Amino acid sequence: AKYCCASGLMLLLSALPSQPVMIGGDERQKKWIGAGIASGSMKGAFCLTEPNVGSDASNLETRAVRDGDDYVLNGEKMYISGGTVADYAIAFARTNGTPGPKGISAFIVPTDTPGFKVAGQDRKMGVRGVPTADIVFDNCRVPRENLVGGVEGQGFTHAMLTLNSCRPVVGARGVGLAEGAMTYALEFARNRMAFGKPIAELQAIQF
Repeated sequence: AKYCCASGLMLLLSALPSQPVMIGGDERQKKWIGAGIASGSMKGAFCLTEPNVGSDASNLETRAVRDGDDYVLNGEKMYISGGTVADYAIAFARTNGTPGPKGISAFIVPTDTPGFKVAGQDRKMGVRGVPTADIVFDNCRVPRENLVGGVEGQGFTHAMLTLNSCRPVVGARGVGLAEGAMTYALEFARNRMAFGKPIAELQAIQF
């Protein structure tokens, strides 16, 4: 991140969409997603944030309704890093009417599934090496075996444990960015001439 914030984020995006499966998935799911991420043959996206629900993830509105051996997902996610290039998404949705975290489940949704749509891509000031997208699930049908762990109501726990495990990388990106910014500023101040000397020798800049 000291040299490229997007590169630091790419490391995070290997973990973010795979950790829910490695934490709570069954053995088939762990082999499927774990092998794909480790080999570099798959890219994932972590679909949690919604237009009406940001940090208050326990009140998300996306729904997953059981229909025979499938679940049908409907809802919208936003600010999804890597959403335009992902091969699969970990989608968090409410599987019953229970309010709060106990009604949320996680699903593995291949992005070629009918009803999975990239609704738009954000125009950003920075970190352009990683696209950020709006994702829509429009009657998106996924098989029951794609329910992470095979048990409803565990998704919020999977999401929070995943976010906690990734926070050191987020912190490292912040430290790296700060180091990089300081390095650029010092180099500029040492080389920029004003009033016959580098501006690094001016009291205001030294402050």
